[in-house]
Amino acid sequence: MSHIQFSEGEELDKRRRLWKAIVEESLQRMISLGPEGRLLDVGSGWGEFINAVECPQRFAIDFDASFGRFVADRVAFSVQDMRFLAFPDAFFDVVFASNVLEHLRTKDDVLHALVEFHRVLKPGGQAIILQPNFKYCSRNYYDFFDHYCAYTERSMVEGLRLAKFASFDRVVDRFLPFTTKSRLPQWLWLVRLYLRMPIVWRIFGGQFLIVARRSPR
Repeated sequence: MSHIQFSEGEELDKRRRLWKAIVEESLQRMISLGPEGRLLDVGSGWGEFINAVECPQRFAIDFDASFGRFVADRVAFSVQDMRFLAFPDAFFDVVFASNVLEHLRTKDDVLHALVEFHRVLKPGGQAIILQPNFKYCSRNYYDFFDHYCAYTERSMVEGLRLAKFASFDRVVDRFLPFTTKSRLPQWLWLVRLYLRMPIVWRIFGGQFLIVARRSPR
């Protein structure tokens, strides 16, 4: 048992260092926040993103209560279904969802989630979606039993438009590798270098990145 706990601790520490670099080098710069800004991490998992990002008020949700122990003390964690968010309208400045939508069973479920993201965002708020791009990872996409529907950056943009998102700050078809366990270099200096060189994303990128905005009106 002690060996398993040690291995999990090592993996968590490695993932946190990796995501800290990803946030500092890339994602943090995309986020628009005021002095009282609120950010929601949907499907927070081990808390790698929400613990690394800088934001006055941080919220995290997951379907599994056990993930609550991984988030920082100042993060408000709750168990929720992303299709039926228990937050008021226009509450958040940013909603972040990384590698979670493919775990919903149907496209209707995904559309319900996107509509909820739109509802809880303030006018002009951002939805940041990081997702495997089936166009570039089709060979390995269904190696994961809990992957249901597949998406490309174009189909996700269409879904976001159906959910009434008005504009897009960024649509990057290839950003991070499909899995950070294998193809993304693990040395932190090399991770940071990778993130500063978009031309390299064209070789290794298997996930798309979309930053969508709710209408400011």
